[in-house]
Amino acid sequence: MRYLILSDIHANIDALDAVLDAAPAEMWDRVLVLGDLVGYGAEPSAVIDRVRALNPLATIRGNHDKAACGIEDGSSFNYVARLAAQWTFEALSPEHREYLRTLPQGPMVIDDAIEICHGAPFDEDHYIFDAEDASHALDSATRPVCLFGHTHLPVVFRRNPNTFDGFLPEGPNDTLVINAGTAQGVKVDQEYYVRRVVADRFVHGAGDNVPRSSIHTAGWVRIVDAQGDSAIAMVTKACDAIEEGDYLELFVKPAVPAAASAPGEPDFANPGHLVLGDERRQMGAAGDLMVLDRGSDHGLRAGQHLTVFRTTGNGTGPIARIAEATVVMVNPETSTVRIDKSSDAVNVGDLVAIHR
Repeated sequence: MRYLILSDIHANIDALDAVLDAAPAEMWDRVLVLGDLVGYGAEPSAVIDRVRALNPLATIRGNHDKAACGIEDGSSFNYVARLAAQWTFEALSPEHREYLRTLPQGPMVIDDAIEICHGAPFDEDHYIFDAEDASHALDSATRPVCLFGHTHLPVVFRRNPNTFDGFLPEGPNDTLVINAGTAQGVKVDQEYYVRRVVADRFVHGAGDNVPRSSIHTAGWVRIVDAQGDSAIAMVTKACDAIEEGDYLELFVKPAVPAAASAPGEPDFANPGHLVLGDERRQMGAAGDLMVLDRGSDHGLRAGQHLTVFRTTGNGTGPIARIAEATVVMVNPETSTVRIDKSSDAVNVGDLVAIHR
């Protein structure tokens, strides 16, 4: 049995059509859908109809599906996601909302080898980002393979008798051949970004002949051996699949400012917002950089402590603290912040209290 796995379509009919074009029906036998058909995107009804027409063997719900049909109110969402859920609820017909309400909760057993879930087999809304979460998920799973979505990241976690690995295609500790060596200045122990130029619909070209593109960082590598015109590199971090033809850019570790000696108290009454993740991602976790809509004009300085939080009960309930962060670089109107530790996925739109 060959399965086509769909997850986190988020009402993006163009992306779904592109996937179906790349995976025509003769390539698979049945479809498995891991939730979040809707949310964020502008075509929720079209996506639901297209998915139903595929006659999936199994479709389970995601957190955005629950918010869009009224099972949950989206109060735990970031600002952007909450507005999207409210808009989606109004845009859907009663029939489409009822379809989402009837979607079963994961995990769901597919066969003797496979089960599916949206977030994790122990909690349908939990994000699996690291080895600790993945180990818990593997302990909770009832089948050898558990397929999950929710994080929007392509990753595989596996447990061997003596090791536990989390990897992407060409992932950590994989080795690559580089078509440059000592003759081109490549040295053992140097580190490089792995990058490629990608089409970017958010960038406005300067003219008809100027492509709309940006630079995508797929990961970084460390040189472990170098000869005259070639070298061997080991992947130290993969943000995405590292592909043949990607180019290298020398990595110079930035100077991270020392944290403020007195962390102060978070000012929840005058928060900022996270407006952008690294590489335009919509979420982050510990170690990631994100952009805050506050800068030196608002009194921020490098090394200042921050608390990322969400309100509950439409602003009348207790504050839910999501993460701790530090200001790394300051501009007049914006700042780059580093997520130091988090208890949940940090999303674009989350509130940020500045420690004073």
